[in-house]
Amino acid sequence: MQTKFGPETPQPTVAILRYVCGLALCVTLAIACKPALREDPRQLTALVSVEGSDTMSPLVTLWANDFMRVAADPPVSVTTGNTGQGIDALINRTTDIAAASNEITPAQMQRAKKNQVQLKRFVVARDCIAVIVNPANPIKDLSLEQLRGILTGAVSNWSQVGGQHAAIKLLIRESTSGTQSFLCDHYLKGSQFAKNAQTLLSLNSVIDSVSKDKTAVGYVGMSGAVGAGEKVKVLALKVLPTSKAVKPSPVSTFDDYPLSRPLALYTDENAKPSVDQFVNYCLSPAGQKVASESGFATVHKAGD
Repeated sequence: MQTKFGPETPQPTVAILRYVCGLALCVTLAIACKPALREDPRQLTALVSVEGSDTMSPLVTLWANDFMRVAADPPVSVTTGNTGQGIDALINRTTDIAAASNEITPAQMQRAKKNQVQLKRFVVARDCIAVIVNPANPIKDLSLEQLRGILTGAVSNWSQVGGQHAAIKLLIRESTSGTQSFLCDHYLKGSQFAKNAQTLLSLNSVIDSVSKDKTAVGYVGMSGAVGAGEKVKVLALKVLPTSKAVKPSPVSTFDDYPLSRPLALYTDENAKPSVDQFVNYCLSPAGQKVASESGFATVHKAGD
């Protein structure tokens, strides 16, 4: 029996076409009305990019080289800057990992939240902040009170702390440096650095300036001071004027050196597999051995 269609009844093919076109229009409108998702270019490659702290840069570079030697793939690139630059790059999705020698700030947390970036922190090593002077400087140690006086400008002449009569030339790092931020947050606690302090943009610049100036004093990561060798003198620190003077070392990082800190790698909460692979290597026995051999302290104290 043949079905007949009246003048108002659409043919089956036409009806189907109308339905498909209508459905396509609805889908198109739904997509157009939905906020566009920001494409993450980091997901297009397995390459692991690390950016941040220049204190951590030598260690991260060694980790990257050893990781690529053992794993062969994926590749790892390391960009040296400072902690603030690394955190900003991670928040802006232009790096996979931020190397940080200080904890993330509330302002950075707010920017991450605004950019819908959830951060995850991995403590991968420990470090001391070493106070360095020129080898010709007779000073061997300082109390924390004396050091605070030098940093804030209350102590402006070496004779005030038992040295020769000479004005102190204080060298500090830029505000986005993790070392600078650590001292501000955990040591100065509201006080400001001396107004006449000279700001330098890398630990190598601090080391070089101190090595050439008998009146200079600065601060760098422990491994940087060790790497400088006899170019600078590392001062011991005393918690109190009557306390034992302690120099920075992997052991004193855990025990009694007053300016010790954790070093961390920050990633996205849901990082790509290659990022997790690299972080796991850094925390592995092999990675921690590299940290120990590079002048840093491992995550856990030996014997624990």
